[in-house]
Amino acid sequence: MKALITDEGRECSKCNKFLPWEDFSKNKTTITGYQSRCKLCCSTGLIAFTRRNKNTGYAPELGFNYKAQLFCLGIKKAH
Repeated sequence: MKALITDEGRECSKCNKFLPWEDFSKNKTTITGYQSRCKLCCSTGLIAFTRRNKNTGYAPELGFNYKAQLFCLGIKKAH
């Protein structure tokens, strides 16, 4: 199912709420220029990831995809 995207905003790909563009982080690599998940969903995912991995000594940098960071650091799988 495609997300609703207009000049005013878009649907978040995680929570499926229609939100204004101010609620999305910018991303130059996408067609729209914004992330597909809203800032709240992204921060919630980051908090959950950090809680799951707090014993590993690794916390992802804000603003970067954590899977890409794991790949760059040579970490095979996040538990």
